[in-house]
Amino acid sequence: MSSLEFSHSSNIPSDFPQELLLLIFSHLQYKDLVACSLVNKRFYLISNKNQIWTPLLYAQCPNLKQNFLRNPSHKKIFANLHKLMAKELGFIPLTTHSTDVPDYPGGYVPNNMLYIPNTDEEDYNYRNCYCTASGYGSNVNLVLKLDVDQTKEMLFLARKVKVEVPKYGYTAPLKDGLVFFSLNVPDKAYFPNFDDFSSSQFASFVNHEKEENLYPDLTPVCYFELKSEETETNVSLDTFLVGKFIYLKLLKSVAPEINIDVAFFGVNGVCFSLDELNEN
Repeated sequence: MSSLEFSHSSNIPSDFPQELLLLIFSHLQYKDLVACSLVNKRFYLISNKNQIWTPLLYAQCPNLKQNFLRNPSHKKIFANLHKLMAKELGFIPLTTHSTDVPDYPGGYVPNNMLYIPNTDEEDYNYRNCYCTASGYGSNVNLVLKLDVDQTKEMLFLARKVKVEVPKYGYTAPLKDGLVFFSLNVPDKAYFPNFDDFSSSQFASFVNHEKEENLYPDLTPVCYFELKSEETETNVSLDTFLVGKFIYLKLLKSVAPEINIDVAFFGVNGVCFSLDELNEN
């Protein structure tokens, strides 16, 4: 053993194959990689390779797209993403991009449900909710977008979805729906494919989509349901997901022959620009 030349400050022989080191490093987590990078120059160079950091990026944010990774160092992008995730989360500002059904007359527009309350106690019934016109009680499709300054390309990181229905005074509170995120305006041709989906159909779709990628621009986020007597539901996401647009499908109300009433739809997360993600 004494004839072997060892790397400075480590017990790894200098002729230890780099391919094996890469394999070992690929199983390490963020803090361990940072620690390894401080051992010596060789470890530093290996621990900074994109092939080590790119899988970590996608493990933390699975639907992040390659074309957004403009910084040549994916380690730096990971660190920036980590900072964004550590920020205080709140409801992201949203506005309506499009809808395929008319509103109930009298100002019951989709943006009513996107209003972010000033306090948790604010009662939605003291203002207008979103109500579809009579006869539109199922399979209503809305596309939502960020309501922020668009001088920079803005995205959001999301961790939770919240839906509320009116507590009283409305005849057809929403019963269930689907949420998808997209980095482009969703193709309306997809919308009928999700009509009348159940929770089991959505779960099956998610599993098949991972394998087949039939809808590359849509990231399935969640199926939500408000059971009898429930006026709100919160769905926590398994990981942070990135998006620019939201495709919201209101599957049906408790009275689908009448219409659909929604008090609030919100996505909890943080907004950021691509410059923030890619800065050095």
